[in-house]
Amino acid sequence: MFSGKWITVFLSISFQSPYSPELNPIERVWQYLKQHLSWENYDSLSSLKEKVSCVIQGFSPEIVISLTGWDYILSALATVA
Repeated sequence: MFSGKWITVFLSISFQSPYSPELNPIERVWQYLKQHLSWENYDSLSSLKEKVSCVIQGFSPEIVISLTGWDYILSALATVA
């Protein structure tokens, strides 16, 4: 439980630019998802949700790694960990 004592931690806070997809791997996931949804018309929101669910459930570990596992992100995470 927190005892109320302050712990000094040295942190360096750096802010991302407002639009920086190269620093945000989820952008590639959205791009992949949109590619699988384009050129189709959906009769209802539920049919769109169903299609999105099917695409996401079809993600293999290899697909996720290829979309989000950029070398510079992995090396930065390894350095921090």
